[in-house]
Amino acid sequence: MKEKKFTPGPWQFKATATRRYINGRPDDGSAEVCEVNETWVPNEASAANAHLISAAPELIDACEFFCKKCRAEAALFSAMNDSKIELPCNECPAFPALAKAYGES
Repeated sequence: MKEKKFTPGPWQFKATATRRYINGRPDDGSAEVCEVNETWVPNEASAANAHLISAAPELIDACEFFCKKCRAEAALFSAMNDSKIELPCNECPAFPALAKAYGES
């Protein structure tokens, strides 16, 4: 697992009468992550985008969990069958998504 340089989750979508934004510290409201601009996208898409962005830290955690689980299963299978399994991580959709999230692609 790589070092996470972004604002730690959970993130929370907030909306007021005048703006939509993502808060990175829902407990004290001190870390605004971003504002979702409604000028370029319709109101409904703006809200959907904000919800997706607010889920980013949990989605990264889920991808990392499944990658770790996959590696552990492969190691167990290899040990039980006295063989080595080559993991096709580059074919897994989680691999490029994590690379993008960490700014590596």
